[in-house]
This record gives sequence, structure tokens and C-alpha cells, in this order.
Amino acid sequence: MNHHWRFIYKIATGLVTLVFLLIFFTFPETAVRRDKGEPSDSETSQKCDNGVPIQPPPEPYPEKISYVRSLSIFRGVLTEESIVKMFFRPFGAILLPPVLWAALVQSVTIGFLVAVTSNVALAYSQAYGFQTYQVGLAFVSAIVGSIFGIPAGGQMGDMLADWLTRRNGGMRNPEMRLPAMTLSVVTTPLSLILYGVGIQKRLHWICPTIGLGLCELFSVSIYLG
Repeated sequence: MNHHWRFIYKIATGLVTLVFLLIFFTFPETAVRRDKGEPSDSETSQKCDNGVPIQPPPEPYPEKISYVRSLSIFRGVLTEESIVKMFFRPFGAILLPPVLWAALVQSVTIGFLVAVTSNVALAYSQAYGFQTYQVGLAFVSAIVGSIFGIPAGGQMGDMLADWLTRRNGGMRNPEMRLPAMTLSVVTTPLSLILYGVGIQKRLHWICPTIGLGLCELFSVSIYLG
């Protein structure tokens, strides 16, 4: 309670450093050099024996990279595309409906989360007279929401998509991910209503606190979904 305001930034620095080290030492590099596409018709026609196409030999498995080598910062050039083309590619990709939809969902989610969390301290102090440590304890609900949001957006979404795939004869379609968003469709407006109305009407402090937890739940589930 009596720490200097810089203390929270020291804690954040330590946590960010820990996460950075975990990412550096545990996340593998998945970028590989791709082949230049399928062979042309002329190449395919040459690989025939009495009109029967000859199947090309299977490509060898890529070389297995050791753990220490996977940590190297530079692993060679993995593409022949120009840097200008790669720079402008995201601007064209945003026009694709799936990419545009994902970008809008993420932006709205982050916007609501920032809008709510940026005024929590002022709202709780004016509505309930909470001190700084009490406002911090209210964010325990966000931790609980994250605990429920991780399986809701990750494992539950995968299980539901797998079940729909089996019903569809083993053919998976992109829209099979949409039913998993039903939870967020319900919890998103509910969380904002509980928080906003609870603060405005000065309802019991648990009302906006539950809203904080639900807000974090839908944020995490959307990120992972």
C-alpha cells in the first residue's frame, strides 16, 4: 500500500522479462523454406511410362534441427520475395473477409478491455470509496475469468470443431469455429452491462467486479479461439 508509483512498473518489467525468456527458450521456430509449387504440365507429361504417370519419389524429411541450433537468431533466407511485396501484403490481406472479421473482433475486444480497465480505479474509489489495494483485489475476478477463458477459447473450441467435422464426414469448414464464439456473444454485453450499470447505480461492488471477470473471460476466449 505504501510503495512508490514506480513499483508497479518494476513488477511489470520483471514479468515481461520472464515471459520473454519463456518465449525465447520454449517457442520453436516454425518458418521453413517452401517448394516452388507444383510441377508444370510439360514436366508432368515427361514423367509417364506408356501413358501411365510415374509417381515421383517422396520428398525426404527436412533435417532435424537441434534445440541449441533452433535458438539461433539468423537461420538464412527463407523466401525469395522482395521486402516491398511482403511489406504491402498485410494491407491487401485486410480486405479478405476472414482477416477483416478477425481484425474487427480483436480491435473491439481490446478497445472495450482498455476502456473498462482504464477507469476502474477512479470508478471504484468514487462509487465505493475503495482504496488502492482494494481496487487491486477486485482484479482477482479477472484472474478467475482468465482461468475459465483459456479452456473455453482453446480446448472447447477444438473439441466442438472436431465434433462438427465428424458429423460432416471428416470435412472441416472454417465456419465450424463460429459456434465456440457463442459464449463470448453472451458474456461480452453482459460484462459491460454489469460493470457500467453497477458503477452508475452504485450497486453492490460484486456486480461490477463480476463484470470485470466476464470481460476478461471473453477477451481470453476470443484471443485463443
